[in-house]
Amino acid sequence: MFNEIRSGFNAALHQIEVVSNNMANAKTTGFKRSEAMFEDLYASDLNGSEVDRGMAARVVENKRSHVQGSMVQTDGTLDLAVNGRGMFMLGPLPGSTDLAYTRDGSFSLTKDGEIISFDGRSLLDVNKEPIKVPMQDNEGRILAGMKIDYTGQILVSYGAGSESPLAQVGMAAFDNPAALQSGGQGQFFETVEASMFSNVGWQDRSAGFGRIESGFLEGSNADITEELILLMRAQQAFSAGSRLMQAETDITKKFLT
Repeated sequence: MFNEIRSGFNAALHQIEVVSNNMANAKTTGFKRSEAMFEDLYASDLNGSEVDRGMAARVVENKRSHVQGSMVQTDGTLDLAVNGRGMFMLGPLPGSTDLAYTRDGSFSLTKDGEIISFDGRSLLDVNKEPIKVPMQDNEGRILAGMKIDYTGQILVSYGAGSESPLAQVGMAAFDNPAALQSGGQGQFFETVEASMFSNVGWQDRSAGFGRIESGFLEGSNADITEELILLMRAQQAFSAGSRLMQAETDITKKFLT
């Protein structure tokens, strides 16, 4: 009995931790909420057959939901959101070879003309190369304007000149995005189970990458009201488990004294 109570107690505690993290990131750009997954454990009789009664609950994994969050307008040229299933591709950090994938499209332009994420990763084009925007053109004219259209095409202008295409933002999509390895802060890494089926971005419209919305960011897909309801249920289960554990302890002490 004690083990059953403890497993339920631990399951409720784990649920509280997961939901609390979702709530803490309800305003985080591109955040993807997690859901705690549990399974029932059954005892076996002397013949090896399962008895028809659960003995305990066990945490299987935390499943990440990649449902799209709401669009938040910012009007920033390098604030990008994907309306669809695509993810931005980010170059490796120094000393690493791992690409990262994200829905957090809050990018900035360095003085060297590189478009980077908050942690300095380069935004990659459809060829997985870092996108660089020259500060001057071949005639010495200063960068005057830049915009990104719904296909991810980056258009730049210098001086009083007209716009010209520079590069195209690359995107990746996965058959099973829930199997991506979380790197924290809205970044994910590829796994065999996730199975990336393409990274050519808008050039392959049939892949369903979606359209890029410049001047918008994708909000968190964690709904604070729904998370609060889940938290209250988990806290009730936690409290019930605490009372049962205390009662079981008191009964055991009574029989031992």
